[in-house]
Amino acid sequence: MEALNNAIADIVWWFGFSAEEIDGWTLKELDDWLGQANRQVKAGYVRT
Repeated sequence: MEALNNAIADIVWWFGFSAEEIDGWTLKELDDWLGQANRQVKAGYVRT
């Protein structure tokens, strides 16, 4: 459960979604957004 909470916190911070919005997502949707965040981090994107 901690890993799921950490993943949600990362998506909230990185993309600005609300935790309540993410609660309605499927695991596939969450995984897709985590993949996008990982891709952006590896590409050197920063959050400003």
